[in-house]
Amino acid sequence: MGGVQTSSLQSASPLLVGDDAARNHLFDVSSANFVLRRCQELNVQLVMVTRFCAYGCGLPAFMYDELAARGNSLATQARNAHARTIQSLWQRIHLPDGDRRRTDLPPRCTVRWFADTFCGGANLSGLSTHSPIQSHLMTLMVHDVIALLACCPDAVDSLCEVETKSVNGIEHICIGMSSKQSGIPDANTLRSILTYGLRLYIDEASASSSSTFLKALSEYVPSMAGGSDAQMSDKDIEELENLEVQDFASPQPSPRVPK
Repeated sequence: MGGVQTSSLQSASPLLVGDDAARNHLFDVSSANFVLRRCQELNVQLVMVTRFCAYGCGLPAFMYDELAARGNSLATQARNAHARTIQSLWQRIHLPDGDRRRTDLPPRCTVRWFADTFCGGANLSGLSTHSPIQSHLMTLMVHDVIALLACCPDAVDSLCEVETKSVNGIEHICIGMSSKQSGIPDANTLRSILTYGLRLYIDEASASSSSTFLKALSEYVPSMAGGSDAQMSDKDIEELENLEVQDFASPQPSPRVPK
């Protein structure tokens, strides 16, 4: 989850270059750029999911409340944590650039940005720094959930429009290049998959829930790609769940390169 400079996708640039305005990169810009560069030098395929991708597929803001209402304690904790986090974000965006209390927020994160991103573009000028913001929310961003989904080549192939760059014969994938190019051509379909997966996970709340979701996804995604019979087998799912860190020591390029 991060971003790349659009210009680095051009053939004149030998490598993809990180977007220093991406929030995750701001934690440590030099380290983020080092990892991005070394992965390309070592032929480790990258799948870059940007903030624009997440913005293009926000979930309804009531999603946390709905999940918590299902009686799962984890969902309740997640809802409460989100409420605290979004209220803190609302307060921090009012602080001037350079104020240490903004912590990791880039300058682009303003009241206008907050309104456009989370509140459907509503006019929030009548609210103060400490006004409760929860009731004004319309959209929930699930960056990490989308990033996890992007780990599945079939999902990327079926649900995303991507930009690619070949470095040393390895196709690196970028999803979401701008506010007008989110990389999500059918946001409603992706929202359906994400909400289904979240509800299923909370309802089952067991060690088998992730396996069930992956299997259901493997059956659902190919059908959206035009009736493909390719599905993940039970063995594929078992191997995916049993992956260890050492399994990534000698990474291989994905056999499927999204169109």
